[in-house]
Amino acid sequence: MVKGSQDTAKDIYQRLLDDISLSYEAGDFDAFTTYFDLPHTTYTFEKSYTIKTLSDLRSVFDNMRAQFSGLGVTNYIRVCLTAEYLSPSVIRGTHVTHVTKDGHHLEEPYPVMSHLNFTEGLWKVAQSENAVEDTKIFGMAVRQGLNPTIPARLSKSGPTGEKND
Repeated sequence: MVKGSQDTAKDIYQRLLDDISLSYEAGDFDAFTTYFDLPHTTYTFEKSYTIKTLSDLRSVFDNMRAQFSGLGVTNYIRVCLTAEYLSPSVIRGTHVTHVTKDGHHLEEPYPVMSHLNFTEGLWKVAQSENAVEDTKIFGMAVRQGLNPTIPARLSKSGPTGEKND
């Protein structure tokens, strides 16, 4: 739903986070693919990666699931903090990611800022800036499946620049 519907930007953003988490849990790659606008750029502190193809996306999906399985992850929870419409078909939001095993954090929760695009009748993640090192669960999953495409633009104090459209 584009801006003007009953759903707030925060509702849309949180629902997308929840749906992505459920697709990881269920091992449902087909559902997972519907939540990403390709090419999708993701940033960590060290590097930037572009997911260009479904094969790239599959690699990240499989690597995340392998990380979760190997570490015994019982919950992958992302909580939306803010979300706003930048235009009727673009939402920018922030959330915190928690990775836990039996109620205990496996790593420090970390913030993420994402841009969502309304395309093909669905809200999809187009870009994510993850305030996390490549040695953490998410960073390792992306690093193992993709080659960095451009230098990182995040610093440990936050983003060092805005998206240039």
